[in-house]
Amino acid sequence: MIKYLLTSFMLLWGFGLSAEENEVEKDAVTAVTYVWEDEPDYVTSKKIFVEAFGTYYSQIPLEVLRQPSREAMREWLENAFEEFYTGSDKNSLWLAAKIENKMIGFLVVDVEKFPEQIYLQQLAVDPSYQRRGVASSLIRGLFKEFRDCSHFVVVTRHANEKAKKLYLSLGFSPASYMHEGYSPELYTGFEYFN
Repeated sequence: MIKYLLTSFMLLWGFGLSAEENEVEKDAVTAVTYVWEDEPDYVTSKKIFVEAFGTYYSQIPLEVLRQPSREAMREWLENAFEEFYTGSDKNSLWLAAKIENKMIGFLVVDVEKFPEQIYLQQLAVDPSYQRRGVASSLIRGLFKEFRDCSHFVVVTRHANEKAKKLYLSLGFSPASYMHEGYSPELYTGFEYFN
């Protein structure tokens, strides 16, 4: 597996950011390191995943999420993580964002179709570190590490406006792409051509 340490100064390229946004990002990522994990920390990753999505989805009506209660939503998130990310998948690579060796976010990619395509499976940042450029830096780290890839794809829920804005700000375009097992009724696809 790839083991590569990305320091924050290598990731600050300012892709389409205003001067003010770029300053916020520079301040935020100075202490963050980005590490391709040989052995992902599933326990911490699950906690970040559930907290990140639980916090964001708490603002979205339950009928939009198709959940009967907030407790059911949290259980749904926990089960989704267990189903998709626990265990070994030789095609999945994990990039962790850390401060002083404490994970604050992660990105999971499927490289089964590399170099033609990489599927961004998951991106989550601890709510207390959001809006500081960590998610953007994780994606830029992915682009930098896999510069030979011609096509990056991702899906996100229609209701996840925050994720859609992030992908658009990094140069992704809305696309008809839909990953296997996801419904276009609930999800929308994005793609980035390198």
